[in-house]
Amino acid sequence: MHQRNSRSRVRIAAAVALAALAAFAARSASAQAPEPGAFLGAVLISDDADAASAFYSGLFGWETERAPDGGYAVRHHGRMVAGISPLQNAKEAIEGSFWLVGLVVPDIEAALTKAAANGGKVFEHAERVRDFGHFAVIADRQRAPLMLI
Repeated sequence: MHQRNSRSRVRIAAAVALAALAAFAARSASAQAPEPGAFLGAVLISDDADAASAFYSGLFGWETERAPDGGYAVRHHGRMVAGISPLQNAKEAIEGSFWLVGLVVPDIEAALTKAAANGGKVFEHAERVRDFGHFAVIADRQRAPLMLI
């Protein structure tokens, strides 16, 4: 993938991650907070959220629920597993859809510093999202994007 396209894709992911974080954070009031390093969920950044919802529902039997932004909260056997977020609010054009995973970090600024020190790239610095905390988007040395939450 071309480096410029990779940056654009990750910036778009950060722009639409607000709705996805709501899906990641959905858990019962009695549930413990996830441990640092835990996989929190994934979001499909999609140029056609309706078609993606139909595809994954048919493939995996996922249940989807329409979100206010036009995307979907995705459940498997009643458990929240992902979100599908549309590109309708994208600031830049991209070529196709992609998945973005979210992992928990105890200190987002420290994680960004460590990522850069280990050869990663910071695409979106920490942003606060409603009551869900902060998120940032990085890429590893191979330019694979990852959301830190």
